[in-house]
Amino acid sequence: MKSDNFEKVLPEGYELKLHIDAKNKKTAIFYMILSLLPLVVIVAAACLIIEFAGSGLSSLDSFYCTIALFAAVVAMIAYVILHELVHGITYKALTGGKLTFGLRWNVAFCGVPDIYVYRKAAKLAVLMPFLVFNVVFVALTVGMYFVNECAFLAAAFVFGMHLGGCMGDLHVTYMLDHKFKDSKTLMRDTGPEQFFYVYTGIEKAETEK
Repeated sequence: MKSDNFEKVLPEGYELKLHIDAKNKKTAIFYMILSLLPLVVIVAAACLIIEFAGSGLSSLDSFYCTIALFAAVVAMIAYVILHELVHGITYKALTGGKLTFGLRWNVAFCGVPDIYVYRKAAKLAVLMPFLVFNVVFVALTVGMYFVNECAFLAAAFVFGMHLGGCMGDLHVTYMLDHKFKDSKTLMRDTGPEQFFYVYTGIEKAETEK
C-alpha cells in the first residue's frame, strides 16, 4: 500500500544523518566532473568502433553529422523532461505525494518535499530513470549503428549524456545501498536536496529527561 512507503511527518526516534544538496557549489562541481566520465568513455568507444570497425572517422559525412547533431540536441531536451517524469510517475505510484519539478543551472529535478519516503520506495524512485533509459539508449545506439555512422555517434553521445545525468541518482542509490541499509531509513527528497533520516529509537521525550 502507498501508506507503507512513506510518512507524512517525521516519526519520533529519527535523526538526520546526511544532507545532499545539489545546489551547493562543491557538490554541483563534483557531479559535473563525475558526469563527464561516462560521456567521455561512451563517445570514445563509439569513435573507436567507427574508426576500426566502420568506414573511419575521416569519412563521416558532415551534412549527415550536422543533422544527427541537431537530432541529438532535441533528443537531449526531450530526455531531460522524460527523465524527471519517470521519477515523478514512480514517486506518484508509490506514495501519491505532491510532486515538485524544477530546473537550475546545474540540475533538473523532481521531488516529493512534503513527505518522508522509506528506503525501498525511495531507492526505486531515484533509480527508475537509469533502469528504463539504459534499455532505451542501448537499443537505440546499437540500432543507429546499422542506419548511419553519424546517427550512431549522435546516439552514443545522448547515451553518454544520459549516464552522466544519472550520476546524482546513482550517488543517492549508493548511499541507500551502502550507508543506509536499514529498511526503516527515511528520505525526504525536495528535488535538488535529499535528507536521510535513520531510526535511533530515542524519542525526544527520553532525551529531555
